Amino acid sequence: MSYVAMEGLFMPWSASDADGHTKKADTPAKKKRWAETANAARAKAIKDGKSEKEADASAIRIANAAIGESVQETLQEYASSAGLTISVNRELGVISGVKILGLESKNKRSYLPECAARAMPLYENAAVFVDHQRKGESRSYRDRAGYLSGISAKPDGLYADLHLNPRHPIAEQLFWDAENAPANVGFSHNVEATTSRSRDGKTIVEAINAVHSVDLVAVPATTRGLFESEELPEDPDQRELCEHGLSAVSDARHILMGQDSVETKKARLSEVLATWQAELSGTTKKTEKPAMEWKDITKESLAENRKDLVEILTGTDETSKLTTEIKTLKESVAAKDAAIKEANDRLAAIEAERAKQAKTLAIAEELKSAKLDVSDKIAVSEAFMDSLNAAPDEAARKRLIEDRVAVTKSRQVVPGTPPFAPIGGDAGGPGNTKEETRARLR
Repeated sequence: MSYVAMEGLFMPWSASDADGHTKKADTPAKKKRWAETANAARAKAIKDGKSEKEADASAIRIANAAIGESVQETLQEYASSAGLTISVNRELGVISGVKILGLESKNKRSYLPECAARAMPLYENAAVFVDHQRKGESRSYRDRAGYLSGISAKPDGLYADLHLNPRHPIAEQLFWDAENAPANVGFSHNVEATTSRSRDGKTIVEAINAVHSVDLVAVPATTRGLFESEELPEDPDQRELCEHGLSAVSDARHILMGQDSVETKKARLSEVLATWQAELSGTTKKTEKPAMEWKDITKESLAENRKDLVEILTGTDETSKLTTEIKTLKESVAAKDAAIKEANDRLAAIEAERAKQAKTLAIAEELKSAKLDVSDKIAVSEAFMDSLNAAPDEAARKRLIEDRVAVTKSRQVVPGTPPFAPIGGDAGGPGNTKEETRARLR
């Protein structure tokens, strides 16, 4: 027989000892669970004053019974921090040292110490919600209050630090209750567990397999302290009645402790009472609110209840602000584009004028070099000047000027001859009229 140390006592059984006491421990997991259950039951029996022989016999019976009756079930268990010093840090939003799991509960459940120790990692960073999840409803994001960390095991259960958003609607209420009236609130875990029944009818929780959440709940009937251990009745109808009543009380308390106006609190409390009344009368249909009329809508009510609509109507919401900013930027860009186009047009006009002046000067120099007198309107006619200005480049102008020089020389006469007398023929001969000479020079 092997011995293992547990809570200051020597436990005599290991998994290999299960074969000598029951045939039901036919897997390694069951053998391990048999030893854990037997050792835990023996330790408790000795603490209760039984002799070692009596404790051994009782432990073996409990372990044998547990092996064949293990079941998987969902548990909601309250844990009490009565008598403990709860530390509150408002700035960081931390309530330190709360108890999240007790090894013994009022509903005759007993959590094995090994079970609690193995479950510690499952509680680390577990989500904390306000109130239990109602049947058929999904969790709301606004109901998530915080998370747990710093899980530690003590002889009577598990402890943790609650990290709470300091700006959560219930934060200040919870801080105040933890310091001044801890009996007003409670903690309850929602877990999947492996359980079995002992011969005296007590439920033995052998393993916690999953932690869904740890919920903040109101337990107004208790005066034992923060997170009091109270189990709801087993009867389904009684349990449903308790859940509805406690939920209504919790909702009402949250409303009363909130920062809304008195009128808003009254309206919300009326809704809670109407819902509870409908549940008490056996119907799930809530009392409908009277239809709101246009005259009931005021600037103040909109500002208090629909700030988003007020912002949209006044153009102060983010979308309107961005739209206005984009419009302003577009107008600024358009104005800049127009200014740039105007400047470019002016620059183009100046460049064109400069090019025109440069060409005029170049033509004048070219005519001077060719010894063509610009004052001679026959040799340098307006049509000839137009053709020079229209020429694509200097080479083209040069060809035009050379042609003009040749034509001009062909009309030169000896001194004393009339300006338009025939050259090389009779006065009446072809090609020697004044008009024909002008035509050649055009």
